[in-house]
Amino acid sequence: MNYERKQDMMTAKIKRIIKINMKDEKLKTGIKKIREIKMTAMEKERIFESVINSPVSYEQPIKSPWTVFSFISVMHKNRMAYYGSVFSLAMVLGGGAVFASGNSLPGNVFYPLKVSVVEPIYSALTFSPQAKAEYESHLATRRLVEAETLKSQGKLDKAKEEKLNFLLEDHTKAFNKAIGNIDNNDDDDTITNFQAGLNAHARVLEFMNERDDKSEKQEKNNKISETARASANKIKDTLKEREDNNEDKKENKNEERKKHVREMIDLTAKELDGHTSANVSPIRQTIINDTHKTLEEANQYLKEADEEDEKGESKKAYFKLLDSESSAKEAGIFLKSGLEFKEDKYERRDREEEKDREEEED
Repeated sequence: MNYERKQDMMTAKIKRIIKINMKDEKLKTGIKKIREIKMTAMEKERIFESVINSPVSYEQPIKSPWTVFSFISVMHKNRMAYYGSVFSLAMVLGGGAVFASGNSLPGNVFYPLKVSVVEPIYSALTFSPQAKAEYESHLATRRLVEAETLKSQGKLDKAKEEKLNFLLEDHTKAFNKAIGNIDNNDDDDTITNFQAGLNAHARVLEFMNERDDKSEKQEKNNKISETARASANKIKDTLKEREDNNEDKKENKNEERKKHVREMIDLTAKELDGHTSANVSPIRQTIINDTHKTLEEANQYLKEADEEDEKGESKKAYFKLLDSESSAKEAGIFLKSGLEFKEDKYERRDREEEKDREEEED
């Protein structure tokens, strides 16, 4: 009996094992078949079309009861409030640092705060494309003045030059984008201001480099001035491309601008007369001579504009007129910026050289 019972139990156990194995095999086979299932190309296309063409639901999502306590979510909904709060926070946490950063130069601990926080926030809070273009033009000029200041101090090394050059390129891109968003074509003054400012300060940097050519220790920093001139030409090309697509008649506009340009040329010429004297230093005389040349260029462009108008080529006359305006502004900026810089180092060198020449003659 015991033997037969054991045999029956063994038989039942074997049957259960076989049954389980059969189920496992069926499961494996089923999984395999499921994995082999693929949609046809037509089915994929139908699903894609259904998703694309499905109606968009404008139902508002259920708002969390805790959202009202989320300061960040509220601020992000209002861009102006967001940037304003960030600026206010910066003022509260480090107001002194923000103000101290205003006159900081590359290499100063506050300079990153100025160019990476303060200026971008101010730009973000400037919503008018015209105002944004003017602000970016101001920043581009500021970078060049910073380069001139460092150069006069003998502190414009490669690292600082690269930093300023990178920022200058960014300001040019932002300026170009801003003027592209201006609906009317009354931003020509902003464009000529940008061109004149960059070209004038590029000339100041080049002048300072020429004065330092005699010193082997002083690094030759021409990259920033080259970028400034390239940026000015880039904006000039952008203006020309836009005006080429504008078919508006410019006869009346040309006459008004000619009068304005003549007034600028006359004003700078009077300033030059006030700085001209027999006892002027060699450096000041060089600046005066260079300003005279730029005014001559402005007068030449103005003359060519008149000639184009006589031919009936109002659009060509307009471009010549803008060149004249840019040169006139450049002359005024170069004269003022060149004479404002401290000349002690250069004048001392000139005096020493003159003294050496006199001693050699004796």
